[in-house]
Amino acid sequence: MRAWCIEDQQLQLDTLPDLQPGPEEICVQVKAIGVNRADLLQVLGRYPAPPGTDSRIPGLEYAGVVSAVGARVQQRKVGDAVMGLVPGCAYAEQVVTHEREALTVPDGMDFARAVTLPEAFLTAYRALFLEGGLQPGQWCLIRPATAGVGLAATQLAATLGARPIGSSRDLSKLDTATDMGLAAQVCEDDTLKAQLDALTEGQGVAVILDMVGPDWNALLGGLRAEGTLVNIGILGGLTTELNLGALLMKRQTLKSMTMRSQPLENRIRMAQVFNDRLAPLFASGRLLPLPLETFPFTDAKAAHDHMAGNDFSGKRVAVIGTGASGIQIIPELVKTAAHVKVFQRTPGWVLPRPDFATPAWNKALFRKLPASQQAMRNLLYWTHESMALAVIWNSPLTRIAERVARLHLRRQVKDRWLRRQLTPDFTIGCKRVLVSNDYYPALQKDNAKLITWPIARISEKGVRTVEGIEHQVDCIVFATGFDVSHSGTPFPVKGRGGRVLGDEWQGGAQAYKSINVSGYPNLFMTFGPNSGPGHNSALVYMESQLDYAVKGIKKILQDNLKMLDVKEDVQRRHNKEMQKRLARTNWNSGCKSWYLTEDGFNATMYPGFATQYAAQMAEFEERDYETV
Repeated sequence: MRAWCIEDQQLQLDTLPDLQPGPEEICVQVKAIGVNRADLLQVLGRYPAPPGTDSRIPGLEYAGVVSAVGARVQQRKVGDAVMGLVPGCAYAEQVVTHEREALTVPDGMDFARAVTLPEAFLTAYRALFLEGGLQPGQWCLIRPATAGVGLAATQLAATLGARPIGSSRDLSKLDTATDMGLAAQVCEDDTLKAQLDALTEGQGVAVILDMVGPDWNALLGGLRAEGTLVNIGILGGLTTELNLGALLMKRQTLKSMTMRSQPLENRIRMAQVFNDRLAPLFASGRLLPLPLETFPFTDAKAAHDHMAGNDFSGKRVAVIGTGASGIQIIPELVKTAAHVKVFQRTPGWVLPRPDFATPAWNKALFRKLPASQQAMRNLLYWTHESMALAVIWNSPLTRIAERVARLHLRRQVKDRWLRRQLTPDFTIGCKRVLVSNDYYPALQKDNAKLITWPIARISEKGVRTVEGIEHQVDCIVFATGFDVSHSGTPFPVKGRGGRVLGDEWQGGAQAYKSINVSGYPNLFMTFGPNSGPGHNSALVYMESQLDYAVKGIKKILQDNLKMLDVKEDVQRRHNKEMQKRLARTNWNSGCKSWYLTEDGFNATMYPGFATQYAAQMAEFEERDYETV
């Protein structure tokens, strides 16, 4: 059978031996698998599998057909349509489980919909009714009511006569839950207790089903005397402080539960609850399966990416940074987050992105005439190559590029003050040029806000800016760039006479043609100092470097050399020329960017066309090297 296994915090599709059921077990040919948040955490090593479960294979929910039965199995037979919740190993074409732990797929329901039932509905039922003791007519708070368990809890409470209240930081996220039976909605803000008091006439709710964690003091304020809070998740954090006095005076109960780490007898008991109490409600149409997205078995990674994309749903998010990463992240966050605060240090130049779908005739042309693909690549190459005249050097094309960017800003941002905040004060190209069609519109969404005050510090509850305002958020996204290693090396590199490359590069990294360093024989680098492109594809530069390295290595092998070391004076002349050319570029025109070290030394970029770089790497000059 095939199964998705965890290797180095990644999913890999492997082939494993077929499973055989034990005496009281059934083997199920899996037709559908449920993806849960726990699966994502398990892949990352943050959710250990229960003892006795193969930790390599994630997965809690399955639906399929019984393919084999053990010798003592009485209640199931080959061909039965079943589903269930297991401690793990559901990400496979087969799963083995105890016959009494399996649930019967409701008549007329396909496997994809059936697999949405076990975890969500069993968890919600146990939390609300078995642990919480919810009774018909009582109010309950479901926090939040937007995800799978929340939607299941909403249906169960409404169907069984209780009055469910759904919470979210964005009430528009509760539309689906409202359709499924919410009696009321409350916004997750400082007025939560007042909202609950108004709905319950000051009595408070009988049960709170909490999937978030912390902030319990506010929640307990809305819980009635002798009420119960059942916690089943810690999305909001691991620790909190409680007012035990208030808890004691109202005689409230706190409970926590999980469905995964349960002994077999408990899992069997919950399966019986489902088959006896919940299955008839699905058969009659009083309970409905949850909304779903489907993916092929071979595309488990895409399913995980889809679920991970909802991590910020309903949350208050701070994004620090508005560079190349930030402008891609922000438009996606505003789609799901309750509120996004964008902290900008310096606005960048943003050009429109020429995105378009490749038309069918174009694809047909590529298939029938392969030379057209090369022609298109050449066109793209020279189009990007011409951009060097605009972004590397200050030229008439620079003014044109700036006018295009300003027009793009004016068209997409009508508010004059916001437009002023987003207008750069440096020459285009000095910092990395940004390309986006959806960044400016995202900043103008109702749930987005641009903050231009400098950040003073990260505070306990969010981000505090220099004017003294604390922006309270649930999570922070650092879109602050990456370390380009202006100086130093990622690991120790020692050369002739015990010299250390990281020490020599403390004053600024230097190399010959970005690939060799004097005093470090037989060392070839890719993307070494002064090989960064500002306008064209990095692949052009990397291909040239690899070709050059191959020539050098061939020289070593053909001449049986012990050492091939670039001469110090050759390297010095090369870098003197590099810095002379760099001084005339936009990168060195006065702005602060990741291209430069703190003292203004540019060890990152190549001051010319990609064609020029490729030309300098085309020939391996033996006279530039010392050989032994």
